Amino acid sequence: MALLYFLQPIVRAWARYQGHLSLHQSPLSAKENLDSLSLKSQGRRFDEVHFWDEHGTDRMTFLTAVLDQLEKRGWPNKADAGWQEFDLEIFGSRWSRLQLTTVTEAHALGKQLIRCRLRPRWSLLARASFWSTVGLELLLIGFAWRAFPWLWTLLLSLLVFAWWLQREQRDLQRLIAVFLEETAKPLRLIPVPRVPPKTVADGKPDDRV
Repeated sequence: MALLYFLQPIVRAWARYQGHLSLHQSPLSAKENLDSLSLKSQGRRFDEVHFWDEHGTDRMTFLTAVLDQLEKRGWPNKADAGWQEFDLEIFGSRWSRLQLTTVTEAHALGKQLIRCRLRPRWSLLARASFWSTVGLELLLIGFAWRAFPWLWTLLLSLLVFAWWLQREQRDLQRLIAVFLEETAKPLRLIPVPRVPPKTVADGKPDDRV
């Protein structure tokens, strides 16, 4: 019984990681559209996106619509089982994933602001590849640096790899931001600037923000 108790989390974790590694995911470029491409050269950040609601659409209705559209588009995802700090995790490509967290901010006259935080993360494959490369390069340098002092320059490849992974994360944020706006349209949610909008007496966002 003690052995089974010890092995249970290991077996469950191995099945989960094996599933993540075996996902047949398309590159992010395959998910681009005209709206997302138009934002690519603007240099904007998409850490958060906000939606103004005047029709009583609650946060769970919005999340349900997001999950439905992800399934229709064949985009791998995992909803929070109640123990995570995010509502939904989206697997963008083999190298990146994104954690979506939402919160509702109440305003006057029953209106509300739905805030969405888009937090990108390296995938399991990205972490394994990066740290395996770190170990391999350090091992090679440790054994051969006396004969080949220039081997230290191999570490520059880690910066290039990390920069490329970071770009993948930014691209995933941009794609998800556009995806959320497309999902919000049928719910009559209005995209607003990333900076929290000021409100006026009637409870509507201030257009000057």
